[in-house]
Amino acid sequence: NQKSLKKMEDAGLEFNKVSPEELARMREKSQVVYDKHRDEIGGDVIDRVQKTLDELRAKSN
Repeated sequence: NQKSLKKMEDAGLEFNKVSPEELARMREKSQVVYDKHRDEIGGDVIDRVQKTLDELRAKSN
């Protein structure tokens, strides 16, 4: 991932840096959407999506 990011930065792309605190706040705010649609989509689907996101985030750190 770092190699790809470096290539994009070298090409002139700019990225916003988000602090861990702000990232946690954003995740907390977005949880409302998951909760609101849990019954519609299915709790098992929501849980799998969130688990997969957690795994991907862990790999990128």
